[in-house]
This record gives sequence, structure tokens and C-alpha cells, in this order.
Amino acid sequence: MGLFVGASYLTSLLGVQQVGLSLHHAGKPESAAHWFRLATQLTLNPKLRIILRGNLMAALHCSARYAEVDREWERVSPKLEKAGPFAPLLQSCYAASLYYRGRYQRGLEVTEWRGAPSQAAGAEDCEMLLFINRAACLFDLGRFEEAARALEEAGRRKSRQVVVDTALHLALARQAVQANQVERALDSLSRGQFRELPPIYQADVELNRASLLARCNVLEEAEEILSRPFPYESPRCRFLRPMATAYLWHARGEPRRALVEFQRCLDSGYPAGEPSLLAGDLASNLGDRPAARDFYLAAIGTDAESYWALLATNRLKQ
Repeated sequence: MGLFVGASYLTSLLGVQQVGLSLHHAGKPESAAHWFRLATQLTLNPKLRIILRGNLMAALHCSARYAEVDREWERVSPKLEKAGPFAPLLQSCYAASLYYRGRYQRGLEVTEWRGAPSQAAGAEDCEMLLFINRAACLFDLGRFEEAARALEEAGRRKSRQVVVDTALHLALARQAVQANQVERALDSLSRGQFRELPPIYQADVELNRASLLARCNVLEEAEEILSRPFPYESPRCRFLRPMATAYLWHARGEPRRALVEFQRCLDSGYPAGEPSLLAGDLASNLGDRPAARDFYLAAIGTDAESYWALLATNRLKQ
């Protein structure tokens, strides 16, 4: 859950870079990737070329072209020190890709903090995103206290970007929901600037918000989000939309309808440990042991590293 992708906000003198940023924010990551790749070929500045690859990774990530993201990371990871204060941006971009594939342990390795806070323009946004992504990996590993500390580190930075600031509030809300602190979760959600997000991020962030609102029993607002058309929906929305819908049906006391949507989460192909665990519990409460077993096994099979898979394993032993 949450927004775990970054894009560079570095202003470049390269016109092709500006075209790429415009396309990316407008919700056209495939076209943006073409322009970012072209920008890396045109620039003669090694440092700028490395930073541009961060943009390229972000666009490829939004298009779910993860194998290409891996190749870009292989190019830049040995040269991170040349990116200076923008190195955390590249780490964040790759960590986002790993997180979406359920590779949380590797995400922790990638998001290791490597230096002191920088005063360079835009550096605090990069550092914030790094700690937000690190918290996401820790959270899904069940290391909730460490995740909270990572978010505290993120909160010590001052963001200039609505995307990063809203991502932090979304992550804090998820943390509060997990701790059953509904008022704190709603307070965090009220602080996010959701309506001001660029089109590329709107659907992902809003569908995550709808899930959290449903879990806080704010059903009308969650339903309004789900009924809203978005200018762009990433491939991951095939997972996020049914997940939010499932939480909504669950909150309304319609477990069988929720189970249909939870199955759609699985069909999306994305790691689905947490929703599958809840689906297994719902099926178990309905007395459908075979379905419960299938959902628990799905939690383990699709999200093997996660805390939710560990809980599902324990459920199967009971």
C-alpha cells in the first residue's frame, strides 16, 4: 500500500528532460521513458546522466517494466556517489520496484542510509522518499517499530513536493490503521494534498486512501473515490481497486462480496499477502475451510517474505 515511487524533480537544462517530466506527470510513462532514455544519451555530464536514470527508472516502474528497472539499477548502483545528494532518489526508485514485487528484504538493503542530510535544493525530498520506501518494506516484514522510526526520520525533513508530502501522510495513516488508531489515521489522511497530485499518481494514491478510509469505516468517502474516473491508472491499480472495494464490502458486512474482490486482488499478479490473509479469515468465519485454506496459501505463495505470509502459515497450523 501507499505511494512507493519517486520521480526526479531536478530541473534540467535539457529540453528532452523537460518533455519527459511533463509526459510522466501527465500519466504517460511509456512515452516519458523514451524521452528520459534519450536525455541520458544526449548529456555529456556523468553526474546528470546518473540522475536522469532515476527519472527513467521511475517511468519504467510506473509501466511495470521491472526487468528494465533492474538493468538501469545495475548501471547506476556502482556510481551512486556521483549522484551526490540525489543518490537517495535513485535508491528510492529501485526500492519502489522491489517493494511492488514483494522483495522487501532486498528493498531494505537498497534503502540503507549512506550519508548525512544535505542542504542541496531538492535533497530533502529525496531523503524523505528513501525513508518512506524503507518504512514500507519494514512494515510488510512486520517490523512495525522500525517502520515507525523510519517514518520519523522522513518527517524530520521538510518536503517541497506535494507527492512526497502526501506519501508520508499516507504511510503514517497505514501505520495508524494497523495499530487500530482510527482518529490518528484520519488525521494523517486529512493532511495529505490528494487533489493536487499530478495525474500519474492520482489513482494509486487515491485507491490506497479509499482502502484506509474503508478500514476506518468512513464508507461514503471511500465509495466516492472508487466511483471517480482517473486520468491514468497504473498496472498496479488492477490490485489496488479490488482491494479498496473488498475493504468496503467487508466494512458493510458483506463478506461474500468482499471475497470476490479479494480474489481479484490475487488475479492481478501483485503480492497480496495482507488482503489474502483477511480473505482467509473471512472465509474461515463463514465456515468455508477449503476457501480459507486457499486464501492462506495464496498469501504465502504471492507474498512469501511478508509478515502476512507468516500469519497465514500460523493459521494453517491451527
